[in-house]
Amino acid sequence: MSRDEGLAAALFALVIGGAIAIGIAIDVTAPLCDAAKIKSMAPDKIEFGCFEFWLNRYQTMLAGAAALVAATASVFYLRRQIAQADQHKQDQLLRDRAAARTVLPLALSTICEYASQSVRSLYARFNGQAAEMPPIPTIALDQLVATVRTLESRHVEPFARIVQELQVHNARVSDRRELRRLNELNLHEYLLDAAEIYARASSLFEFARFETDDLPSELFADQMRSALWSTGAEMDREGPLHAMIDRRERLYPKRSPDEEDSKRPPTPVAAVH
Repeated sequence: MSRDEGLAAALFALVIGGAIAIGIAIDVTAPLCDAAKIKSMAPDKIEFGCFEFWLNRYQTMLAGAAALVAATASVFYLRRQIAQADQHKQDQLLRDRAAARTVLPLALSTICEYASQSVRSLYARFNGQAAEMPPIPTIALDQLVATVRTLESRHVEPFARIVQELQVHNARVSDRRELRRLNELNLHEYLLDAAEIYARASSLFEFARFETDDLPSELFADQMRSALWSTGAEMDREGPLHAMIDRRERLYPKRSPDEEDSKRPPTPVAAVH
């Protein structure tokens, strides 16, 4: 039974109980009315007999019962209005969440493209070519924030990690002094940052496309390797970036062998080396 149905049943029982109580009271007080034979004090006063006796004797109780019924009815309608307002708020939240998820694939694709462009620009600069680093995708970030506002607190972390990684990576590759000192060591760090951004964004596509309501809790090593291929950061599975992933098992844990073998990397994007 719902809360509204319960309140309605209580109000109905109260009214029926009150009617029964009044009937019993009339039966009990009828002999008293006949015995008292209440007469009007003034000649011009209409005599109401037993009804006037009963009303004078129990008017306080009647007033209390009427107040109780009115209060119960007020509480019932107030709680019903609150429930309707809560339901309207929940419906609006669901609509906002669906709207945010509808455009989320576009935002994730933009972030993946940013990571791929970053990889290409880093390799170009490392090879002495003039290349501008891509600007941080602010519109995509705004779309992520809009999505986060509609989610439960336990689902916020995957989106917060993408925003964090984007900000850190953009700060590093936007520092011209750092880029002038670009060497193989920090190049690998920057490339791995870009691959992680790509991998984290890619892991959210199933949620964005309404294929699942679950969100990933961690990033796996095979997802990072697939991101190296997709961004063109490294094609050789024996290369230094793959070795860095293996050394960072705490950050990028391995799946079971069956799970990892079932994850085939997508066709890589050609990179400028």
